Amino acid sequence: YQRRVRGGDAFKMVNGVQRPFMKRVEDIGFWSDAFEVLSVISIIVNCSLIGIRGQVGRWFPEATVGQQILVVIFMEHVFLSIKYIIARAIPDVPAWVELERAKEQYKREQALKGFADLMRTTKLKGQIHKKVEGIRHRLDQKDVEDDLQP
Repeated sequence: YQRRVRGGDAFKMVNGVQRPFMKRVEDIGFWSDAFEVLSVISIIVNCSLIGIRGQVGRWFPEATVGQQILVVIFMEHVFLSIKYIIARAIPDVPAWVELERAKEQYKREQALKGFADLMRTTKLKGQIHKKVEGIRHRLDQKDVEDDLQP
């Protein structure tokens, strides 16, 4: 039984394929640009397919080939404009995420302020403690000296 478990997927999942430590990042980085390029290419390809398949000729039977190409280019520009408007209308980071980030930042600042106050207080306590210990040491030495005198 142990041999099956050790050689099994569960053992590998727990011991061999562990996730690396999380690293906080601002956004998805390169992938955002990649998806942007992919969406533009998809609009261009789909409009080209509409033009190649003859859809425009069925929509506008009296149009010449040049006019059909212009219609395809016009459609492409319309769709790219709509994509651009939608991309600008929808924020990259939702409002609730911004709010949570602001809350976390405030908590961090308050914790650092509290830590700085604690360090200041601790440093002051440490200085007072050193002075008290110094006085105790001097008093102890004086008591020893008094004990040594006849």
